[in-house]
Amino acid sequence: METKSLFFVLLFNKYAYIVLTELFSTYIFFKKKHR
Repeated sequence: METKSLFFVLLFNKYAYIVLTELFSTYIFFKKKHR
């Protein structure tokens, strides 16, 4: 049970990191576009 929860935490962290990087890159892109 504990190993399963740990696996889910790692998976969530991985996806959260990907989503954050995607949002950050799009934010920078739009900021450059507006200039």
